Amino acid sequence: MLNFDIESFSPLLQEAKKIFIASGALAGWFALFYTIASNIRMRPRIGALNKKVTYGLQKHDKLIFFKGKFSFTLVNRSHAPNTITHVYLTVWKNKRKNSTLRFGHVNGPFIETSSRKSVDVPFHLEPRSALPLMVEIDFPIVGTPDEKIFSELSTSPGYVYQLLFEDIDGTLFAEEGSQHDRREIGLRWTFGNSIRELKKFRLMPLIRHTGQIIKRRAINILKHLLHMVGLR
Repeated sequence: MLNFDIESFSPLLQEAKKIFIASGALAGWFALFYTIASNIRMRPRIGALNKKVTYGLQKHDKLIFFKGKFSFTLVNRSHAPNTITHVYLTVWKNKRKNSTLRFGHVNGPFIETSSRKSVDVPFHLEPRSALPLMVEIDFPIVGTPDEKIFSELSTSPGYVYQLLFEDIDGTLFAEEGSQHDRREIGLRWTFGNSIRELKKFRLMPLIRHTGQIIKRRAINILKHLLHMVGLR
């Protein structure tokens, strides 16, 4: 009689087992999606809004100076805090924004426009916060890449001076929020050295340098894909 009872309930036990396994799998998928969604909310997202930019050339003491004024609102769109450690002034060489015609520090001081107080990096940004800033930049351009940039502006109007923001993890953020790798930018900046070596019939420096650029590009593509799903 006991054996008969166990056998009679066996199909029900099997169905209960299937439901339990299916529920566990469903809970696992739900936990995965929840983790990814949470990570997406916490991923670093830095950018600049309300930009007002003016710049040009001025002559002073027989020298030509770059004179620029950049007003913007530095924003942290992430649900996690972040810290900006450096600000750079750059001109992109291509639309992919992985190569530059100039790349240099912005030393400040910055003005917090809401309080008119002088501030400087690092800028600590709370989650979903904004910091209105203004900075004036001036430097002599004679003998610098900027001299060539301004000489080509009439034929290459796409050359635009922009700010880059580096966070505490070393990630570069363009004004519109896209992420960039300083090491890849550096490798492309020094690529001309390998070209000069090739003119001396030295092929290996060019091959090694090209390989390093390809490696960094592949790493950055992978990082971008992971960032899109909140896994970085």
